[in-house]
Amino acid sequence: MTDHSTATQGKPRKAAVAAWIGSALEYYDFFIYGTAAALVFNKIFFPASSPATGTLLALATFGVGYLARPVGAFVLGQRAARRGRLGDRGGEHHLHRLRAQLRGEHRRPGVLANVAALFAIPLWAKLADRIGRKPVFIGGSLGCAVLMAAYLWSLSLGDYWLIFATGILMFGVVYSATNGIWPAFYGEMFPARVRLSGMAIGTQIGFALAGFAPSIAEAIGSGRDGWVNVALFTGGLCVLNAIAVATGRETYRVPTEDLGLASGRPSGVGVG
Repeated sequence: MTDHSTATQGKPRKAAVAAWIGSALEYYDFFIYGTAAALVFNKIFFPASSPATGTLLALATFGVGYLARPVGAFVLGQRAARRGRLGDRGGEHHLHRLRAQLRGEHRRPGVLANVAALFAIPLWAKLADRIGRKPVFIGGSLGCAVLMAAYLWSLSLGDYWLIFATGILMFGVVYSATNGIWPAFYGEMFPARVRLSGMAIGTQIGFALAGFAPSIAEAIGSGRDGWVNVALFTGGLCVLNAIAVATGRETYRVPTEDLGLASGRPSGVGVG
C-alpha cells in the first residue's frame, strides 16, 4: 500500500517536469524559427521574391508548423485519456508574442519580460484562485489589447526605452494574467473523462490559426502607420477572447469531481 501510494504521489511531479521540459523545448524551437523567419528566411529561401512577399512566405511556413498540432492533439489526447496523462499538458501558451514574430530585435526587453513573467504568472494564478478565473482572464485580455497597441506604437517611434518599458509591461506582466490562467480555465471546462482531449483539440485548433497571425500582420502592417492595422487586428482578437471567456462558466470554486458537469455548482467555501 505504501509503495503504491508513493508511486501515485510521484506521478504529478513527473508529469510537471516532463511538461516543463517539453514546453521549454517547444518554445525555444518556435522562438528561434519565428525570429529567423522574420529576419533572414525571406532572403535565403525566397530570394527571387520581393522583400515583402518573401517575408510573407517565410512567416507562412512558420504557421504551417502549427497545422499538425490539432491532429496530434486529437490522436494523443484520445490515447492519453485511455492510457494516462503523463507528460502532456495539452499544448502551451502562444498568443504569439509578436515581438519575436514581427521583429527579431529588442532581445533584452524580451529576456527581462520573461523574467518578470516568472514572478507575475504565479501571482495572477493565486489571484484567480481567490476571486475567480474569469475576472483575471478577461482583465488580462483587455489589458493586452491596450498594451499591444502601445508596444507597436513604441516600435514605430524607435524609442528604445519606451519599447523596453511597454515590452516588459505587456509581455512580462499583463500577458501573464492570461498565460497563467488559461490552462486551468480551459481544463476545468471538461469532465475528467475527456478533459485532456477536449482541451488539447480546442487549444491546438486555435494555435493552428494563430500560427498565421504573423503573416496577416505582415500583410496589413506595411507603410508608416501600418502598426495601427496590426494593433487593431490584435486588439480585436483580444476582445473576442474576452467575450468568449465571459460566456464560460466560473470554475474556481467548483469541486474537482464536478468540473465540466452540468450539475457542477460552486462550493460554499472559497479558496484561501
